[in-house]
Amino acid sequence: MTPTRYGDPIGPHLPSVAVQHVVAQLLPDGPRPHTPREEPMSLYTLPPKPGCERYTIQVGWNPHRGYFATVVDFAWDPVTDPDNEPDSLRIGLVETILDPTEVLLAVAPYADIPDDLPAALRTDQATHPVRR
Repeated sequence: MTPTRYGDPIGPHLPSVAVQHVVAQLLPDGPRPHTPREEPMSLYTLPPKPGCERYTIQVGWNPHRGYFATVVDFAWDPVTDPDNEPDSLRIGLVETILDPTEVLLAVAPYADIPDDLPAALRTDQATHPVRR
């Protein structure tokens, strides 16, 4: 998105001319576009165990909440395969989990967990602690 400059046409989503004028005086180069802050969130996709190839297994660290894990079959179609409903696991999306062991134990039946993953998750947490 290109920054709006004083005198540019005003659309329904843009500030009024008066606001643009004040901003133009305060910021000689004109208003700056809004750029969302990049939040440091980690996400690891794990290889499925034999027999669990249908699942996408992910774990990670979100500094706004804590650790999270998902096990989902994105390809399952209940119309064509109604008798083979997949498991679905989503933890840490609502509740706060501050121990990576909890999410790794939850996905262990579905995924091969690399030996270095617990340490990587703890490093993510130490580098970007929960925001309060």
